[in-house]
Amino acid sequence: PLPYIINEVLRFSSSRFGMINSMFPIGIIIGTLTVEYVMKRIEFRKLLILMNILISIMASVIGLPVILGLDSGMSLAFYCIVNIIIGIAIAYVDVPVMTILQNEVPRELLGRVLSLIMSLVKAMLPVALLCSGALTSRMPVQLIPAAGAVIPFIYSIFMLKKNSTERLLNNSDSLCIMSLWRYKIMQNSKVGTIIRTLRQERNMTQQQLADKMNISDKTVSKWERGVGCPDISLLSELSDILGVDT
Repeated sequence: PLPYIINEVLRFSSSRFGMINSMFPIGIIIGTLTVEYVMKRIEFRKLLILMNILISIMASVIGLPVILGLDSGMSLAFYCIVNIIIGIAIAYVDVPVMTILQNEVPRELLGRVLSLIMSLVKAMLPVALLCSGALTSRMPVQLIPAAGAVIPFIYSIFMLKKNSTERLLNNSDSLCIMSLWRYKIMQNSKVGTIIRTLRQERNMTQQQLADKMNISDKTVSKWERGVGCPDISLLSELSDILGVDT
């Protein structure tokens, strides 16, 4: 309902309406020039959710100048800023998505995929206009954008929390893997100490033990330093040589 608010409620001139509309492509340009910098600092999935939240917020405040009774100049500045922000947010979504499509979709299918996406976007526009027009006669026009932004805003907040939870679980998995790795190192160290003690009790060098098992002395050295652990297939022979039960 932004054109309706600008033209019918606020009664802006055509030049002011054109100025407001021109801010959107300016936002697109700014977003396209800065998206690479942002992508290096925010993962794509989180960026997509955050931009959806931002667009929802900007859409919900479209009726604010009417509600607050702002004067013509303030309303003009407000809508120019809103359009710039929306343009930046859309660029932060479109540019990475298009890049991913170009990299992932086979070239022979890329044209059809892009055409399908554009067709779906164009199909949604008249539906949105029809819904907006139907609501205009049933509720204050300044509240329609806020009502329409509620669902995507709530959904985006839910997805943001879900994304944070998944990252936390991934971090927990990493911690578990690290703990298991440290535990394995500790066990290797204990095994290495036992091998070294038993070898020394039998007055054997690392080379002599290695020769008996047809392995290199470096392998024995790794065992005793806890860097590695004997393969299970060698445990029976190693136990016999060191005089212990398996």
